Amino acid sequence: MGPAPSGERPAPAGRRLTPLGGGGKTRPAADPMQTATPHPRARRDRRARSAERRRRAIAIALGALALGWAVLLLWANAPDNRSRIRARAEDELRRLVRVEVGEAHVDWMGRAVLSPVLVPASRCDRPPLLRVERVLVRPSVASLLAGRLAVATVTLDGVRLAPGPGAEELRRLLDRPQGRTGTGAAPSRGAPALLVRDLVVILERRAGDAPLEIGPFGAELEASPGGSASRLRGRLLLPGGGRIAGELRRGESAAILRADIAATLPGDLPRAVAGTLALSFPSGRIEGEVEARAPVEAGGWTARFRLGARGVSVGGPPLGAQDLGPLEAHAVGEVRWDGAARRAELAQSRLALGASGRASAGLQATLSLGEPSRLSFEVVADRVEWGELLAALPPALQPPERAPRVSGPVSARLRAEGPLDRSAPWKAEAQLDLEGLRRAAQAAGPSWLSQPVLWRPVDPSPDEPPREIAVGPSSPFFVPLAELPAHLVRAVTTSEDAGFFAHRGFDFQEIAQALAADGGARLRGASTITQQVAKNLFLSSERTLSRKVREALATVALEAAVPKPRLLEIYLNLAEWGPGVYGVGEAARFWLEKDARQLTPKESAFLASVIPSPRRFHERLLRDGVSGWWADRISDILSKMWIQGQLGDEQLLQALDEPLALAPGPAHPSGPEDASIEDASAGEAPGGGASGEHDAREPGPEPAGAPPAARPGGPPGELPPR
Repeated sequence: MGPAPSGERPAPAGRRLTPLGGGGKTRPAADPMQTATPHPRARRDRRARSAERRRRAIAIALGALALGWAVLLLWANAPDNRSRIRARAEDELRRLVRVEVGEAHVDWMGRAVLSPVLVPASRCDRPPLLRVERVLVRPSVASLLAGRLAVATVTLDGVRLAPGPGAEELRRLLDRPQGRTGTGAAPSRGAPALLVRDLVVILERRAGDAPLEIGPFGAELEASPGGSASRLRGRLLLPGGGRIAGELRRGESAAILRADIAATLPGDLPRAVAGTLALSFPSGRIEGEVEARAPVEAGGWTARFRLGARGVSVGGPPLGAQDLGPLEAHAVGEVRWDGAARRAELAQSRLALGASGRASAGLQATLSLGEPSRLSFEVVADRVEWGELLAALPPALQPPERAPRVSGPVSARLRAEGPLDRSAPWKAEAQLDLEGLRRAAQAAGPSWLSQPVLWRPVDPSPDEPPREIAVGPSSPFFVPLAELPAHLVRAVTTSEDAGFFAHRGFDFQEIAQALAADGGARLRGASTITQQVAKNLFLSSERTLSRKVREALATVALEAAVPKPRLLEIYLNLAEWGPGVYGVGEAARFWLEKDARQLTPKESAFLASVIPSPRRFHERLLRDGVSGWWADRISDILSKMWIQGQLGDEQLLQALDEPLALAPGPAHPSGPEDASIEDASAGEAPGGGASGEHDAREPGPEPAGAPPAARPGGPPGELPPR
């Protein structure tokens, strides 16, 4: 190899030169020994520089986009464009309803914001039917990329709905014909999703009461219109996290609604609603499903439902000091509505209590919305095991511990019908079959109540010393039923429980009339002798639903385990006949200074007239004696005994003419003040104690100078008509 050209350094020994381009220059060839992997630090440096360049590029791009977006928003929110958005929104909304839109702008997310939006009421003195604080309209990104404008979602934020009295404003809106529809518009590919946040429904109440605000709720709605069928899906989000979800499908022949509910108590119960209820719901879970079908050409619909309640507790003063729960119940059935006849029917329905569901009853009901509206219903329980029924009830509703223990099947049927406005009496028919319980009780042997009973008054007078009364031969005032005059027994049953020997512990016709008379506020006059024995023997005099249920269970047990004559004997020997006066033996001595075995029919009728409110009547007798009103009451009892064939003609005339000689007043212990003679029986019940269950039907004091009352049915000396 010759010498290197002038100006070039010779290549190191052992290295080959490689020509560079076409200029004759050369460079050393790569040395295989020096082509190893670059140093790791160099690689990291190169990656860092590359990442930095990418970040700068992204930042520049984002900055450009943000700048462009800001410019676009500034342009969109220019006064002229905001006016155009507002006008376009009002125009679109007024296609459906009269509406007022406040302001409009575009937020940083590209949503059109309308604030507020009002649907005014038909009258200026009412709040708007609908007020929405903000309406947010989000466009569809996909449609924007495709070069068209479509709405993806509409969000209503802060919604207040005021339907008006009787939902009048809402009905006006729904009955209003739709406005114009767009012409030349492309068919809709799908309605936007509707989201509702903080929905509050404002319900009008009676004059003078503040409106009831129910909520807030959340809601989601999605509509899918198309051709001959459409679909609407929605969810109502309850305050505590529960939900009511539904889907409405409308086809050519029928509309079908499917809905399900899942709610937890008390969280999902709106506070405003809870505040108006007399009851509270400390815990529980409600679940259910509904499927309704409404044929297009028919003026009605049919709905099948399934509802369940688990772990529900109910509390409140009407129930008692202890919460009722946990309760478990399930109901299935079908509801039909006939729009032409304005009639709703509950059919093929069943209610089951307890986890096993074996304590169940069938339900049927019909509601006719006529003039007047009428309701009829029927409940049938067929051979329900008594033990299964008790197992389905919470501890607070169990029978009293001292009540007879019975077992076996029980069947019941109750049918009632009447006008909702109570313009006419209700009719009730009931059957209670206790034969299975009675056979089991007879096989188990006599009840402990067949033996002498020791009893303490459940509601003694304020100044009455504690007493323990023996209902048996150990008491000097005890009188066996067989030794009492028949007319005394009949006078008491005529006054207190005319159907005692025929019913099974309950007078359902009286219960129905009491419910219809005062809406169930008080079942006055509806308690039978057996119910009074159950209350006096086992329960307190508190006026609660829990006590009434326990009393009813104890009544069934008494009817199944104790013969009727023994029940009547217990009643007559522990009923209260005055302040601190218990039993017919004490009553005869206290009022008449006689032995109960020697009472005449008129004296028996007098004692029977005292039972409904013995303490208050005692005070009145001390003040007024046997007044005309009281004489009428005694005569009425005697007349009923005559009509029923328990007194002959001569016996009745003799009883009506017989003078009534009461024991001297000063010997009577003083009773409570007679603050309200007109409602003398409102605070007391037969058998002692204030329960408000009976009504003496006392008209109040007679006016001064009133003539003596004539005998019922005619002048003195004549028999009343049978």
